[in-house]
Amino acid sequence: MRTRVPPTLALLLLTCTACTGTFGTNPPRATASAQPGAMVLDRTLPGWTVEAWLKDDSGFCVRAIDPEFHDHGGQCLGLGDLAEPGPPALGTKPVPQLPIHDYARDRALLIGTVRGKIAEVTVTMAGHAATGAVTAMSDSIGAYAVWLPAGDGVGWEHITGVVGYDAGGDAVTWISD
Repeated sequence: MRTRVPPTLALLLLTCTACTGTFGTNPPRATASAQPGAMVLDRTLPGWTVEAWLKDDSGFCVRAIDPEFHDHGGQCLGLGDLAEPGPPALGTKPVPQLPIHDYARDRALLIGTVRGKIAEVTVTMAGHAATGAVTAMSDSIGAYAVWLPAGDGVGWEHITGVVGYDAGGDAVTWISD
């Protein structure tokens, strides 16, 4: 089964100039030391580590390291309005991480960013919902990772809702179609 990538996301991935590696079939070996400032976002797949870091407080970067320590590149996205002070907010709909796929369960990993005191985020895609805890990347920026069924495709057009909750469980920000 193939995963469809929306044209805008494909363009974003192809034009990424701040990437730390490639999405090729023979990715480079990861170094023994982690990316400075990197935080682990996910270790759901045995042997895989997904980490993220902020680049100069204006970009958010992600990479995955497989069980053989190959670095599956990364992508760096601008933070846009999240870089500015303000109330709790979601960056955009989360971005599918195409090199990382749970083939045994046909699930895809999606990663997103937040600003402010958001403790967890629930993402709904193609009728399925998953919730991920927010990892603090700085005093004001956080990131989350969720796994959702890949089904017939993974892309922004399949995501119908994203809700950010504070530590008390109250919805404080959301994106919906």
